[in-house]
Amino acid sequence: MSNLIAENMKKIYAFCLSRLNNPADAEDMAGDIFVELLRSCENMRDSSHFYGFMWGVARNVYKRRLRDAKQKHLPAYDISDYEGILADAPLGTSSTEHRTIAKEELFTLKQELSLLSKEYREATVLYYLKNKSCTEIAEAMGLTHEMVKYYLFRARKLLKEGMSMPRAFGEKSYDPEIFKIDYWGDGTKAVYQDLFERRLPGNLLLAAYYEPLTMTELSLELGVATPYLEDEVGIMLEHELLKSVGKGKYQTNIVIFTTEYEAEVYNATKSLYAPAADVLFSFISTHEDAIRKLDFHGADFTKNRFYWAMVIVALLRGYNMSGEPTEFPALADGSKGYVYGYSRSYDNHKFRGIAGSGERDIAVPAINIVNYKILNNGINVADYQMHYKAIMNLISQPESVDEATASELVRCGLAICTHDHAQANFPVFTKSQYDALLDILHPIASTLAETINKANREATKILRAHVPKGVKDKCDALARLTCGMNAMAHIVEYLCEQHKLIVPPNNEPVFAWGVIQ
Repeated sequence: MSNLIAENMKKIYAFCLSRLNNPADAEDMAGDIFVELLRSCENMRDSSHFYGFMWGVARNVYKRRLRDAKQKHLPAYDISDYEGILADAPLGTSSTEHRTIAKEELFTLKQELSLLSKEYREATVLYYLKNKSCTEIAEAMGLTHEMVKYYLFRARKLLKEGMSMPRAFGEKSYDPEIFKIDYWGDGTKAVYQDLFERRLPGNLLLAAYYEPLTMTELSLELGVATPYLEDEVGIMLEHELLKSVGKGKYQTNIVIFTTEYEAEVYNATKSLYAPAADVLFSFISTHEDAIRKLDFHGADFTKNRFYWAMVIVALLRGYNMSGEPTEFPALADGSKGYVYGYSRSYDNHKFRGIAGSGERDIAVPAINIVNYKILNNGINVADYQMHYKAIMNLISQPESVDEATASELVRCGLAICTHDHAQANFPVFTKSQYDALLDILHPIASTLAETINKANREATKILRAHVPKGVKDKCDALARLTCGMNAMAHIVEYLCEQHKLIVPPNNEPVFAWGVIQ
């Protein structure tokens, strides 16, 4: 428990700083939270519940602090005292000191007004700034007369309370985090990528991840007034990336992989990768002659290129044998799959993605691309998608590829020019050759699947301890997905560190192979 508390000191301090007026007060409240955590931790029997426990204690300490502050100072003013200056009326001929105080209070009042939820804010603006009657407001907002009076009463109370407490924007208001959305399923990632081209939606999900927040709390954390934030929250709710949890609070509805989680998984699984890599390389070395005798296009490649191809094919086969969900859950956009995020840039990932026609159920012709950061190449999934039709023609009907297309494929390193037409610059198997290759690789693929499954079990256990309760049902599938890919990358990088594989020039696509009839 002491270790868990120590690891989360920065998060607790950030929580305090986002709610109080200055660092000294934040440090003071953080100290109270640490004391309360240590005092209460003996009541928690399962460390996997720590994060929910921690945020519950933090919220209780904060609420207690607010109650104490209110008892010491109850302001006498009401919104009606500011009706004139709220509408930017002249401040009169009172003293300079009085006008300065009035301006400061006006600024605070306007800030609090920007934090009110939609119904309270609209009713208040219509009544005090636009001089509408309760009857007119009821008609405009589609409410009863009594409900309008209730909204105005509650708005005055909330404004009064807000002006009596210290407010401070959260860290994300001036230093937004990096957030990357990802998708795994039978639809398209573009639906979700388009939503996160800006920083605000990702930081909204990060802010409401570990604890539910009200619109006001989100507004302060992100430094965005509620009239603008409401639209963002609505979009996140529509796509089921955010959910309403009652009492005007919202919480993130997807798994977010944090740097802390990924570091913990690596430390728990790193001992698995070197032995698996050594066994894999030894197996390919032993069976090199048998594989080359399959006489596929690329069987005569240099030793390094040949080993790269076999390592990547064997790893993908092992990854697929380690298992995936048989059925994806339904998503808001009509597809089936999982949406998840990373609290850092995808540029840091060692594994760059899988694309292609599907290695497990080949319908020829087919192309497979399994890319790794260590290759440091210019080819990515976008290039593959752009050139999909041309690549398929390249492996099945190379003579049909026109000169301009061939030139572009050569530029990408996917093709080389022969005396009469372009030719694939990566291994291409017939269906029977590929089936024979998979038969040869089956023993090592099974061994790799066992290694990946061991890593997956550790990752699942760790992920369940890192996510809020509402998304724990997604942990098993997503831990397997991301950990399995990372396991492949760690094995490849180990082989490169041992100089058993040499990173090729940028224009050698050792990550691609095709299958034809």
